[in-house]
Amino acid sequence: MTELVIRSLVAGEESLFGSMPDPLPQLRQVSYADGIAGGGYRPENTWVALRAGRVIGRAAWLLPPGAAGAPRLERFDLAAEPEVGAALLRAAHKALGGPGLYYAALPAHWRRLPEVLAVVKAPMAAARFAGSWSAVSG
Repeated sequence: MTELVIRSLVAGEESLFGSMPDPLPQLRQVSYADGIAGGGYRPENTWVALRAGRVIGRAAWLLPPGAAGAPRLERFDLAAEPEVGAALLRAAHKALGGPGLYYAALPAHWRRLPEVLAVVKAPMAAARFAGSWSAVSG
């Protein structure tokens, strides 16, 4: 198996985050590019898991301009096993000051939608393994 690389982005790599397809395109979320432009997302608060140069996990912490405190995990997508997601979150937590609340935005009635459950099962398990709490809206 190809080596797993977990790291934060550096300035100029913002398109790497967008190279992973959005697993829930029906959700209306602020795009990562718009979040970068508005200053809430920052490359150093954005982490990726790469295998063979391909993004298989991504996580972005949000801290709006002028806000105080620690950034919160706003986006977390995973196209790999939960252990990869947990490793991604643990590495980021170490750099960002520890685990916190993971606010997962999901469609209404998500528990009754098998296609949504299939997408969120791995990231929610990964968040639990890594010590993040998860709150769900939808």
